[in-house]
Amino acid sequence: MTYHGCLGYRSVNKLKLNSERCECIMVKEKLYYGKDIEVMFNSDVCIHSGICVKGLPAVFDLSKRPWVDPDGDTSEAIARHIDTCPSGALTYKLLDGEYSTKKEDEHA
Repeated sequence: MTYHGCLGYRSVNKLKLNSERCECIMVKEKLYYGKDIEVMFNSDVCIHSGICVKGLPAVFDLSKRPWVDPDGDTSEAIARHIDTCPSGALTYKLLDGEYSTKKEDEHA
């Protein structure tokens, strides 16, 4: 299973297998709940390209806390925009049951 295939959306310690032993690492994930979509951001994966804030500033605004507003646009627009994230740091789950990220599909 890929990292983004995990459905444990909250910030937790996860086990990372290495060839000789298991080591515990802190995974920096944050989940933002919206009416129709959940957005997950993994700061360990982000390459800070800025595509998210440049493309949908009503949803991704670094000057606000929380910086992600999953109700700032339609879930379809947010999902399409998240699919442009070059690192895969942003993923989403449509609350109709569909979970998607372009990066996960590419590595499957």
